[in-house]
Amino acid sequence: MRFDAVKLAIAATVTVFVCYGLCTLAMFMYPEYTLKMTGSLLFIPKIEELISHWDITWFNVMSGSIQMIVWTFLFTFVFAWMYNWMLGTEKGKK
Repeated sequence: MRFDAVKLAIAATVTVFVCYGLCTLAMFMYPEYTLKMTGSLLFIPKIEELISHWDITWFNVMSGSIQMIVWTFLFTFVFAWMYNWMLGTEKGKK
């Protein structure tokens, strides 16, 4: 089974963008809870001390979402292309 690299990359990008948006919304609505959850996910028990110096602005949120869109699309596209290429080399061996 071959992947359509562009369609797969678009699907992955939309999925990551929706998840990023939901996480951003949760961060704005429940900052203390999401910070504690982030700390437990990253194995940092006192994440509040590290984050006290961070400034979360709309520019940072938009910059992060644009970076997530670009990198997700690129990595997924390269993954699908390499997968399809490897399938092609397997067919050549038979």
